[in-house]
Amino acid sequence: MAVIHIHAGLPKTGSSAIQAFLGANAQRLGTSGLLVPATGRDEAGHHHHLFQSFGGLHPFRAKALCSELECEIAASRHGVVLLLSEFAYLCLRWWLAARTYRRLMRAGHRLIFHLFVRPQADLAVSLYPEVMRNLLTAPDFTTFLSRGVLPEIGDYGRLARRLGTAGAVEVRLLPYTLAARRDGVWWSLLASAGLSVGRHDRLVFIEPGDVNRSPGPVGTAALATAIRQLERRGGIRRIGERLDLRRVALDVVREFPAETRRYQPLSASDREQIGRECAAANEAIAARHFGQPWHEIFNEEAAANTSRPVDVFDPANPRETELHDMLVARLLDVLVQRRDALARGRARRRYRAKRLAGAQFDHLAEAMLRQMLRRRFGA
Repeated sequence: MAVIHIHAGLPKTGSSAIQAFLGANAQRLGTSGLLVPATGRDEAGHHHHLFQSFGGLHPFRAKALCSELECEIAASRHGVVLLLSEFAYLCLRWWLAARTYRRLMRAGHRLIFHLFVRPQADLAVSLYPEVMRNLLTAPDFTTFLSRGVLPEIGDYGRLARRLGTAGAVEVRLLPYTLAARRDGVWWSLLASAGLSVGRHDRLVFIEPGDVNRSPGPVGTAALATAIRQLERRGGIRRIGERLDLRRVALDVVREFPAETRRYQPLSASDREQIGRECAAANEAIAARHFGQPWHEIFNEEAAANTSRPVDVFDPANPRETELHDMLVARLLDVLVQRRDALARGRARRRYRAKRLAGAQFDHLAEAMLRQMLRRRFGA
């Protein structure tokens, strides 16, 4: 039986780079005794489809994929397995994911979850554009921070306990520091999974380039504006439509021009306040998982942030306004065209949606998601 290591995020802690690295080097790692399964893994290196199925987004595939995964593990004869997806954590909100994890444990496998964590202020700033382009919702940052993010990530111990609801699993929290990023955060994950690679031996591995780059101040503002204008032009009415438009938005935002400045809506005093609110929980986590005080581990991050000024889109700057308007037009046109094309396609096929209690399931699921977004983000 195998030890199954599951890298479950968090989002914006190097997950995309880790997935790209391990996907590109899966065969080479296999010679070292580490299996990165092909089951449910796409070309980007992650196992999102696998864990989405486990969580119930593709419920009719869950059992078959779990069996396929078990067969691949048995055939490989590897004692160590590594799966990669932020949905491994996110899908625990639904009971189906925990049921699948328990099935793997009943088969004799040992499950170990790995989560990278970072100072909450840094994570919140990075998550803001990520949430917008993935959920196609655009709350203002203050509401996003106070209602949507800090209640969720203010205590990383709570996240670890949620993973523990899957059963007798082990949860390892890892520090996402500037030093780890410079070194290559994937090496930290491999070391946590028991595979330490010396610096000389690392030369044969393919390292990822710039992966999942966050938009800068202008790009973040343009993304929010485009989503709000889409809502005013009829919005989204079906969950399938939202998922399709999400893929389109990700592609377009990925092509936004790189900005030399980083989106920074928090002042130094705001960051200090968030740090004070989370200090007790962070120090408890650091003592248990890192063996060092939190403020010592993230000392370099704290020093960098004290001199970092607020940096957001300035509508009084003509150059920024010109770029902002161009990006809004580009993204909004693509989204509207795609949404209208989907509607025409449904009409041609005489699409008949599945119904639940008399309501179209696609519409009902979208209404439930909108209610959750309003409750969480006020959007």
